[in-house]
Amino acid sequence: MQHLGSRRPHLLPALLLAVLLAGPGCAIQPKPGDPANPLAALLARLLPKSTAAKRQELLNKLSSPDADLRRQGVVLLGQDKSADPDVAGKILTILAAGDVDPQVRAAAVEVHTRLNPDSPNLPELLAKAARDASPLVREEAIRALARRGDPDSLTLLAAILGQDPQENLRAAAAVALANYRSAKAIQSLINALDDEAFHVVYRARQSLQTLSGRDLGYDPAAWQDFLAAADSSQNATRRPESRDNPFPQEPP
Repeated sequence: MQHLGSRRPHLLPALLLAVLLAGPGCAIQPKPGDPANPLAALLARLLPKSTAAKRQELLNKLSSPDADLRRQGVVLLGQDKSADPDVAGKILTILAAGDVDPQVRAAAVEVHTRLNPDSPNLPELLAKAARDASPLVREEAIRALARRGDPDSLTLLAAILGQDPQENLRAAAAVALANYRSAKAIQSLINALDDEAFHVVYRARQSLQTLSGRDLGYDPAAWQDFLAAADSSQNATRRPESRDNPFPQEPP
């Protein structure tokens, strides 16, 4: 597995991306005020109910060399309820993966997750965000993964808890795993009781209490015995294909 926090984004200007998204044969230097500009067609698809002035404002922000203005553009995109989710998703996916500024990438992850929670591209985006070089982006990924509830998101959270170099992010992953009733989540939290940072250990214990309804303190062996007993008890009553997980509410 690639070391968490090692993925570095590349520079891919928003204007060029938008031109590429507009379709083949559009690799030209656009003029924002030109009605024949392929970006105009893209923004018309993106914001079909918005005025030309609002589309131009969004274009200016997303294509600005100023990172703060690009971040404002991402936020503006997230505020427009009329935005086409497919087009918005493409733009946000590219910005989340390719913008050089971590605040822009983090904002794109947050907006994309909120606007397109069922997007087929979102799992890959979150997987990349979870390994981003910036702690700010990884933190946003943890927030999104905490709400997902699927096995792939659980795997990413477990990896963050076990490998992320930032103590506060490991602790955040421990908190997020309280939403996952599965043996894998329990095991990851038990492993975290040996973390060098007490803040992480404390959060792992809290999540173990939430998932089990018990408090076995900070002793990994006691929690390991609990997990083994729960697994043995459930295996005696559950169907063979379900015996890999002693908890009945594992994410689908």
